[in-house]
Amino acid sequence: MPEIIRNFLHHLLDVRGLIEWGGVAMVCVIVFAETGLFVGFFLPGDSLLVTAGVFAGAGQLKLSWLLGLVTLCAIAGDQLGYLIGYKAGKALYERQDSRFFKRKYLLRAHDFTKSTVPAQLFWPASSPSFAPFALRWPVPQK
Repeated sequence: MPEIIRNFLHHLLDVRGLIEWGGVAMVCVIVFAETGLFVGFFLPGDSLLVTAGVFAGAGQLKLSWLLGLVTLCAIAGDQLGYLIGYKAGKALYERQDSRFFKRKYLLRAHDFTKSTVPAQLFWPASSPSFAPFALRWPVPQK
């Protein structure tokens, strides 16, 4: 079993192999998963985009397809992440403490983002990990 997992991770992190095997579609799937789902933290998103750009520059991928489809997948993933956060956000505030979840940390993060309104707009664009939660918190009107 560990050999199967090792092989899977080896192939997943081989960005050149991913692009050669899946092309623009594989890049789009990974960008969507990185921006909209909770599994994006271990995917090779940035290095995959750079490598896809190199492949497009070499003529192995169509740059117009790459730019258009990756942009659409990133926007769709961002919207899915927002929807997940919108639907699940209230449940987090009602959740009891457990081994991996501490309510006091959620409240500290809420207070921090409430005091720094620009951060609520910047975090989802800079880190997929924050996207489902950052815009769920109410933004104070000035």
